[in-house]
Amino acid sequence: MNFIIKIKIIAIAFIIGHICPVIMQGKTNFGVILENTSTVANVNEIVGLSAIGYIPLWRVALTKDGIDVGMSTMQTGKFQYQSIVSSETGWVIEAQNQGVKLNLIITKAPAVCTMSKQWYPYASKLTVKKPGKAERVYYGTAIRNNQKPLPPHPTNSKEVLVSGGLKNKDVYSFIDMLKFCVMDNDFKTLSTKLVYPIRYNSNSANSVLNSEKKFCQQSKDLFSQEIKQAILSCKYDEIYKSGNSIGVAGGVIMLEVKSGKLTIATINKN
Repeated sequence: MNFIIKIKIIAIAFIIGHICPVIMQGKTNFGVILENTSTVANVNEIVGLSAIGYIPLWRVALTKDGIDVGMSTMQTGKFQYQSIVSSETGWVIEAQNQGVKLNLIITKAPAVCTMSKQWYPYASKLTVKKPGKAERVYYGTAIRNNQKPLPPHPTNSKEVLVSGGLKNKDVYSFIDMLKFCVMDNDFKTLSTKLVYPIRYNSNSANSVLNSEKKFCQQSKDLFSQEIKQAILSCKYDEIYKSGNSIGVAGGVIMLEVKSGKLTIATINKN
């Protein structure tokens, strides 16, 4: 292969892997986790999380007794936790093994893999410091074991679908958040993303949910296996506009803009 072509390929790979390995929805500031009110986390909060990045390919899996690292440039076995800090915006995890130190930041912000274009629930930043060497920083995505990455968003994401200036991409991002919460049965997090009241219609009775607490208390009734399956199987191109609402999953979920924020307005269990 021509020497100049080789240099170009190496340069492109470096740019993809180090400058733009992942694009975050909105602006992700990894330092904000440290600035926010944070607490020492229970290891159970992070067990089952995995972070991954490309060029070089790397993957870390968070287990109960440490971090398993998969990286061609590092073969040091399991890293033992030194500290785990949690906040509303994510986690900062420090671990060490044989003098090699890891600092892993997982941010609760949706991230897209530039290789597959798939969406993940979290963004990640891995810093590796080996004795006598400059630290290396790698960016990537993160996901829980019971979650799956979601497909690329349609190309019409810039079109305005709802009133209030919100675009299709805002609806797609909301659907992603909803799906990730349903996959993880994390209705507590979902409850914090909504604007109340929320209407709930079923064959037996109709009700109104006025608070996060009420939403969490009734989450098992609200999200039956049938409704969860409808949400997880819905496609971006199947959403539709109905008056001031957006129908998702065949109308099982109706979205509206309240106080300038896209939210679930109605859950239909009929």
